[in-house]
Amino acid sequence: MSTQTPLALRQSGQDWLLSCTDRPTDVRRAWQNEQLAPFSTGRCWNVVEAPLLRSMKALRLIGTERLGPVLADVESGVAWWLVPSGAGRELDGVGQA
Repeated sequence: MSTQTPLALRQSGQDWLLSCTDRPTDVRRAWQNEQLAPFSTGRCWNVVEAPLLRSMKALRLIGTERLGPVLADVESGVAWWLVPSGAGRELDGVGQA
């Protein structure tokens, strides 16, 4: 379990995302203006879509040491995980459970 404060965790997440773009200044500017900023997948992470309930299984397989951000839509029951590039083999079979 993390001992960091929520603000420190948020800053860590922002720093990590900024390290994954070639245009950190543009991204930071968009965030300051409360806008979305585009990011490419593949270099730092891939996106895995899974049913929300099955996402808990994916969470356990990825492990907290390598877990990235997640976007979840409770109403549609879907989650999109940002996982490390190359994590595909570890996630084989998640949809089979």
